[in-house]
Amino acid sequence: MFIKKYLAQYEIVSNRALLAFLALILLLTVPALFEGGKSPAAQTGILLGAGILALIYIFSQKISAAPAESTKRISLVNPLTISFGALVLVKLFSQFTSVEPYTSFFDFLLFIAYAVIFVHFAPFAKIRARELILNILILFAIILSAIGILFFLRGSWPKLVGTFYWHNAFAGFISMFLPIIFAKFFSAEKHIARILWGAGNVLALSALFFTYSRGAMLALLIILPFFIASFKTHICARFKGIVALLILVIASILAISYGKSHTLAPSQADLLKPKNPLAQSIQKSQGTADVPERNHLVSSTQEFRLRLWESIPRMIFKKPILGVGGDNFKRGYILFAESPQIYAQHAHNLYLETAAELGVIGLLALCGWIFFVFKNSYVHAFRSSQTSHTAKALFYGLLIFFLHNGIDTDWYYPSIFMTALFFIAFINQSMFHACACERGKTLFPLMGTAVLSLLFIAFSASNYASLYFKDQAAEYRAVYHIPEALAVSKKSLEFNPFNFENRFLFAQDNYQRAVLEKKDRDLKTFFFARAEEEAQKTIREAPLYSPASFLLGEIYRLQKKIPSAKERYEYTIAINPFHKKAYLQLSTIFLKQNRSAETIAVLAAPLRIFTPEYYASRINPEQLLPEEIQASARLYNLRAIAYAQMKNKDAAKKDLNTALALSPAVTLFQKNLEILENAENLEAPLSLKY
Repeated sequence: MFIKKYLAQYEIVSNRALLAFLALILLLTVPALFEGGKSPAAQTGILLGAGILALIYIFSQKISAAPAESTKRISLVNPLTISFGALVLVKLFSQFTSVEPYTSFFDFLLFIAYAVIFVHFAPFAKIRARELILNILILFAIILSAIGILFFLRGSWPKLVGTFYWHNAFAGFISMFLPIIFAKFFSAEKHIARILWGAGNVLALSALFFTYSRGAMLALLIILPFFIASFKTHICARFKGIVALLILVIASILAISYGKSHTLAPSQADLLKPKNPLAQSIQKSQGTADVPERNHLVSSTQEFRLRLWESIPRMIFKKPILGVGGDNFKRGYILFAESPQIYAQHAHNLYLETAAELGVIGLLALCGWIFFVFKNSYVHAFRSSQTSHTAKALFYGLLIFFLHNGIDTDWYYPSIFMTALFFIAFINQSMFHACACERGKTLFPLMGTAVLSLLFIAFSASNYASLYFKDQAAEYRAVYHIPEALAVSKKSLEFNPFNFENRFLFAQDNYQRAVLEKKDRDLKTFFFARAEEEAQKTIREAPLYSPASFLLGEIYRLQKKIPSAKERYEYTIAINPFHKKAYLQLSTIFLKQNRSAETIAVLAAPLRIFTPEYYASRINPEQLLPEEIQASARLYNLRAIAYAQMKNKDAAKKDLNTALALSPAVTLFQKNLEILENAENLEAPLSLKY
């Protein structure tokens, strides 16, 4: 009762409107708590929320058999909704050319959910209700800024309470709200309100500065002159207050920097210095005075962007019409990049990424939607008789959003994208007002919306059950309870048979079960056959999924089908140049066949990437997994054996020293080195171990 009484002033008093309002708030904020909405659970929650919101919309309407008047339908059929619908349709047709159908289809479902949310903002056409939602979102952004500063001071900035997947997405979210927070500051009439909004500005600007996101800062600086020109009258009236605000921001940044340098948390400068204990052992093994101090993260990012610009044109020209499929850029990138050094997790350019994923048609649809967004928003924000400071500030927030996405992509973070959709709906609220007041709805559109929402809810419920069993199976695998993991992973696959990862895990559990079976040969053959069948299905569904290809190679290897295993390992390396286990198994096959030259040729690529300096210069060496380092050491050991077979003692000794420096605890490398050093010549075969 208290909530309804409080919301009465915002004209949200009906139960349906209140439920829809709460659903919308959850859709806009809760996904942010799960890696910016990138986790499967958060994305499934978006689909579920969209279905619930659509059902609430349906039950709030009066169904009529007679069609609505054409004058009322115009509000729904407008360039803004049509262009966004075109973008959704392009994503639908891109499924037919996708390099990974399931992820592309899930991305398409998410866009359908966005469309449902976007169209059904109509129940909130009351401007006061929209202002309440906006104020809650602004408060959310300010609180996140304060939390971000706290985590920065504690040295755990990357965690950021799991709110966003990485610091740049956080910067994009905060920068969108800066114009509206600033406008609230100089338009506030009461002194206490100006103080509170000023504090919000200080927190948001300080948090943005310490994200070190040059893309967000550049977008903000580009928009700043236009923002000042639009609000010059109000800025002049509050000039002294704004100067004081800027002084406080500078003081806050200096104070936070000072506090950071005098806490136990490592400073940014310290993070750039290599502290990996591997450095000393590598120096000793290679006889070098020191390991070059370089910021591996920065060099990797620069190298990644260089590779990105090289590969994107090839992706676009390879499939220019419909692209490689939605949300498939990071996998398609591997096929088109020459000697990729890092995975393409983020494109750093929304428009080029869209051209690669959805082709030229998708890029035109996106640009058309953005054009109508700004055309309509500009009219409502600056030319309408009902224009307001809030609408103008939100317009500049949208400018920052789309400009920032041309530098650093935040497009696929649902918590950010849905906030941008709300900004668009807020500015264009008069466009939706007619459809919100209209009660005479035809039966067919409502039935279509009902079917769509029920499908969303059914798929979401099924996927949540699948995710639950998937997590349970992972717990069984962690303690090596393979039979139990196999039974549970089968349930996960049954609830969502379209997810190739579920099928892969089921195949992997069958493989592990076959390996464990020692007594019953028929049962062992059965599990191997089922693992092979499921792995082949996974590869057909996701040809670029390297774990499935490697698993099939392992199945062939244990069944003594060496030529087939060799083919699978080679394919795994082709689609994933970083798969160390595939290199290990392929090199072992060559060594057993005394093909030393081919072994050295195969190992040249990974050992050119995973050099000792690569590990010695890592910023956070504590995050390095021992298995990862040991796998690289084993690669050096294999190449040393190949050199020994070719009677190149010096090269073999150098590689063994490097392997020993990487993994001193592995006695195998020490034994091989002793055998090599004790050998007077390499005429007799050496018993070096793999």
